[in-house]
Amino acid sequence: ARALLADARRAFDAGARVLVIDLTHVVQIDSLGVAAIVAVTEMAPPGAVVRLAALGPYARIVARVTHLD
Repeated sequence: ARALLADARRAFDAGARVLVIDLTHVVQIDSLGVAAIVAVTEMAPPGAVVRLAALGPYARIVARVTHLD
């Protein structure tokens, strides 16, 4: 989670307007992972877009339930 937050901050500081979080290798997401993704969406500058990509079945359910999809 810390690496995700640090990478997102660097990307936004460098001017990124679109950030794609690739969940290809994520099998399970716990509350810390959900909190990190929410934090990334909240740190995005105005007009920036955060998207989740390559969600597996479990991650898709978690994203849907937490309104991150």
